[in-house]
Amino acid sequence: DTTSSSDPKLTILLTFLTSIILLLMAIFKVGFLVNFIPHCVIVGFCCAAAILISSSQIKNLVGFDTSIIKVPKAFWPQWKVIIQNFRQSCSRNDLMLGIISIVILKILQHAKQKYCEEDERDGKFQQFYKKGLWFVATARNAIVVILATLLAYWTSSKNSKNLKFTSEAPSLVMIF
Repeated sequence: DTTSSSDPKLTILLTFLTSIILLLMAIFKVGFLVNFIPHCVIVGFCCAAAILISSSQIKNLVGFDTSIIKVPKAFWPQWKVIIQNFRQSCSRNDLMLGIISIVILKILQHAKQKYCEEDERDGKFQQFYKKGLWFVATARNAIVVILATLLAYWTSSKNSKNLKFTSEAPSLVMIF
């Protein structure tokens, strides 16, 4: 039984093994080794990972219909196919949901940074307001996911094809 590199079981196995390695590093107190890795290397690695992850999800963000057009996994060919076929394969509703979600996330992030600092001159209402805003801004990712899920459920219950859904995921219970 050969498994492909995109097999979800491999992802679970690699996550488990990585957590075991990190746990062993914590037990044997070898975390100081990270201090020998230059900061620019860590920043470059994180930026490259962010670019690859976000570009691999762009087809989902815009509702790209992968049943019609095959999207390659390689970085540049993937972008070329998406740009060439954007008009005919993009779902406007998925694109709008994605853009609105990102805008809401950025607004709440900005609000948390700018308006949540407590001041001793604040009255009870202002303290309550700032704590409420801090809570909402801190939980912004969960709130946006829940709202988008409810919107998707609501539109799917109306038997409309406004949003594209991923296929049903198989059970990934691993037997060792």
